[in-house]
Amino acid sequence: MVVNSKQGGFTPILILIIVVILAIGGGAYFLGKQSITLTPRESMNTVLPSPTSLDETASWKTYTNSRYKFSIQYPLTYSLADTTGGGSMVVISNAGIPEKPTLIIEKFMGGHGINVITGEIKVVLSNNQLKINKITKISDEEYKKLVNNTEDEMARINDGHQDFMSNMIEKDGDEFIFYLRYEGPNQSIEDELFKILSTFKFTQ
Repeated sequence: MVVNSKQGGFTPILILIIVVILAIGGGAYFLGKQSITLTPRESMNTVLPSPTSLDETASWKTYTNSRYKFSIQYPLTYSLADTTGGGSMVVISNAGIPEKPTLIIEKFMGGHGINVITGEIKVVLSNNQLKINKITKISDEEYKKLVNNTEDEMARINDGHQDFMSNMIEKDGDEFIFYLRYEGPNQSIEDELFKILSTFKFTQ
C-alpha cells in the first residue's frame, strides 16, 4: 500500500514537468516564428525607393539634333535656340530669372566664345553619354591674374558672374565644347545647369 501511494504522487509531478516543457517549447517556437516574420519586413523597408531617387528629368523637354545626332534634356522653364543653323551652336537658357542661366553647345570651329572663365569642366563620353568627371573653380586671386585686374572683368567677378568651359569631346570627326554661365552666386542654379549638361548624349 505504501508503494502504491508513492506511485500515485509521482504521476502528477511527471505530468507537471511535461506541461512546463511543452509551454517553454511552444513559447520558443512562437518567438522564433515572430522573428522569421519580422526579418523579411525589415529587409523590404531598406530597398524601398525614397522620393529623392525619382528622376526629376522625366518631365523635361528633349531636344534632338538630327545633323550631329545628339540629344539633351532641359526644364520646362528654359528655352532652346539653334543660333547658327544646323545645330553647330545650340543655346539653352532661362532669361526669366535674374541669374539668366545659359548652357551653350558648340561645334568647335576654332577659337573660344569665352576668353576668361571662372571654372573648368572635365567631361568624357561613356557609351555615348556625357559624364562630368570634375568641376574646378578658379579662385578670385587666380582670376585677377588672368584678367590682369582689368576693370570690366573684375566687375564681372565682383558681381558673382560665373563662366564655365568644358574640354572638347570628339564624335565621328566632329568636336564639341560646352559653356555654362549665370549671374550668381547661386548654387541651386549652378547645380541645375550641370544637371542639364549631364543629360547630353549622342543618339548614334
